[in-house]
Amino acid sequence: MDHPRLARDIMVTKLVTLTTNTNVFDGIARLLKYNLTGASVIDEHRNYLGVFSERCCISVLMATAHLLASRNVRSPDVPRAKDLMATKLITLTPDMDVFEAIHLLLKNRISGAPVIDKSRQFLGSFSEKTSMTVLLGAAHDQLPTSRVEAFMDKDRSRAIDEEKSLLSIAQMFLDTPYRRLAVLRDGALIGQISRRDVLRASHSMSPLHNEPPRRTGRPARPDECKTSIGERRTGQLYGYFGEDDRPRCGSAQHCSDFSSD
Repeated sequence: MDHPRLARDIMVTKLVTLTTNTNVFDGIARLLKYNLTGASVIDEHRNYLGVFSERCCISVLMATAHLLASRNVRSPDVPRAKDLMATKLITLTPDMDVFEAIHLLLKNRISGAPVIDKSRQFLGSFSEKTSMTVLLGAAHDQLPTSRVEAFMDKDRSRAIDEEKSLLSIAQMFLDTPYRRLAVLRDGALIGQISRRDVLRASHSMSPLHNEPPRRTGRPARPDECKTSIGERRTGQLYGYFGEDDRPRCGSAQHCSDFSSD
């Protein structure tokens, strides 16, 4: 009988990392550059301290927006959902086989996809989290059906209007566990916005992100968000696994240690 796979069998060891002294805007830029949802925070001995995630980044940028507003600093025109949304989407149908849907997510390296009917009416979302429910159920022979509609998330609160502002969308991402929001027009899917879309737009608009570190606020704090899992050996970061269980950097040199500033 095969032994179950362990964390060390699937974890990534070539990592983008941050330190507690990394400026928050530098940390945000690194996540965007390497297309990551989070980075481990380590000390000078590579001891694992926590994770700096997309959600942490959005909270920093929202705090920046409120700070600028309190100082009456004029900001650029705030974009709306229709300006930010992706329109070329991988979509699923309710009658699609769940294992085919999982294959599409893996093939296209996406964490979820909207489910629509023949008239493009939005029905729900099918995500990585849903996929794990399917796989666990299949392992125990407890799948009542293999159709996507039985497993999709039908929560309509994860759909937004195309006129919703960037700051309102960012606040939604802070208030909910969702990583993406469907953009609808008269109930029909016209696009999708992810946390990263909001992060990229907010970061490029912030007048603070190009200023010297001494004026851009505090460093990334590892105790703010703990949304990913690091495996430790005697306290040192040994590897990483989770939603980003594969290196997405351009080269091993950059992945192996990106913690020095």
